[in-house]
Amino acid sequence: MFCKVILKFTKGSLKNQEYAYYQQTCVTVGRQDDCTIVIPETDTSVSRNHCRLTIDPPEVTVRDLESTNGTFLNGKLIGRRQKTDGTEEIDIQTPTDFAMKPGDRLGLGKNCEIELILVVQCAECFSDICQPEHYNEKEEPICDDCFQDFFFASYLPNEISKLKT
Repeated sequence: MFCKVILKFTKGSLKNQEYAYYQQTCVTVGRQDDCTIVIPETDTSVSRNHCRLTIDPPEVTVRDLESTNGTFLNGKLIGRRQKTDGTEEIDIQTPTDFAMKPGDRLGLGKNCEIELILVVQCAECFSDICQPEHYNEKEEPICDDCFQDFFFASYLPNEISKLKT
C-alpha cells in the first residue's frame, strides 16, 4: 500500500511549508544547520536540536531531544530539559518515543507547530486519500467515491434482499 507522511507547519516561521516522506527515515527538527528540517535562527524558542521524528509510513513517533522550551503533543508536554537552580541543567526524565497519529499537532517551543498528515492510496481507484474513513471488505482504505459505489453495488442490494425475505 502506498503511504505518504506529510509534516505541515501550521504556526511559526515555516508556516504553510510541507515536508513529505515516503519511506523509513529519521527527521531532526531544530535551529542547527545539520537538522533535517532547519528552523530559522529568529525562532529562539526552538532549540538547536529540538526533537526527532522516526517515520516508517504509516507509523510516526516523536522524541524530545532535551529541548529548552519543551515539545508538546496535542498540547501535552512530552519532554524538555529540566533546570535545577538556574545555572546548571540536567535531564531528569528518560527520553521517550511518543506515537503520533494523523491530525496530531506537535508544538515546538512557544510559536512553532507541526500537523501530521497521512496520505494513502485508495485500494480501488488509487487516488490519494488524506485521513481515510472508509474501508472495503478486505479492510483496505477506499475513497468516498469508491465507498459510495461499494455501498450501492454491494451492501445496499444485500440489505434490501434481506428485508424481502
